[in-house]
Amino acid sequence: MLLFGLAAVLSMAAQASFMATLRKRGCGARELRCNDGQPTELTLEMKQLRDMDSSLSDDVVLKSLFDWPELRSLKQLRISWLQGDVPAVPSELCNFVQLELLQLTGSGLQSVPSCLAKLELKELSLGANRLQTLPATFSGMRSLRKLNLANNQFDEFPEAILSLKNLEELFLQHNRLTSVPSGLQKLQKLRRLSLVGNRLTALPEELGRIPSLKALMLDGNRLDDIPSSLKPLWLAGGLHADGNPMDQRRPRPDGEL
Repeated sequence: MLLFGLAAVLSMAAQASFMATLRKRGCGARELRCNDGQPTELTLEMKQLRDMDSSLSDDVVLKSLFDWPELRSLKQLRISWLQGDVPAVPSELCNFVQLELLQLTGSGLQSVPSCLAKLELKELSLGANRLQTLPATFSGMRSLRKLNLANNQFDEFPEAILSLKNLEELFLQHNRLTSVPSGLQKLQKLRRLSLVGNRLTALPEELGRIPSLKALMLDGNRLDDIPSSLKPLWLAGGLHADGNPMDQRRPRPDGEL
């Protein structure tokens, strides 16, 4: 993906100067991707931008970014490595109504605005933050196909996820989960689920009744056994459970360990 490497431009105080530079360069490939002159993809790596210009303040850059109406045609937005002075994403992000992919990673975020649920996102990545809960409104994100919540601080499975009927990929590795709800069976289109590195001691039988599930990663938990409904997936090589107390031998074809 292309890097939004505009230290010299971002150092300018005036928003008008920034937009004039973009227009002058014709949405050049080094800044962002465009379609018919309209910005469609933007990647903003704050760590690298700070290395190039130490005067940059993450909160100021974000606020300025979300205030630029010319960028609201974006379909993909990636922002990473915000510093601790930005514990939450400004709600102005919800004005980017054409977004289909949103990535806010590695930034220590403690919350995300509930209005994100109004966006027709297909992919949402909030990995490597400090999230403990999701807004209840997220249950309405019916267009979502891929959700990444890895490396956060979830003690309980976010209930809003159980309403995401079109979800195909879910990443919850390296959190603090101790259980998985039986209601996960509602996600009938789920193909890939990662629960690596949590504190799971048991799994619901219903988890093996998701017909589309092809890959289930359970490594590094506290499981003594898996439900019989999941043993066909284990036999097929789609279930991975290394680093658990359970016997690591694959079950025999008759379903017995």
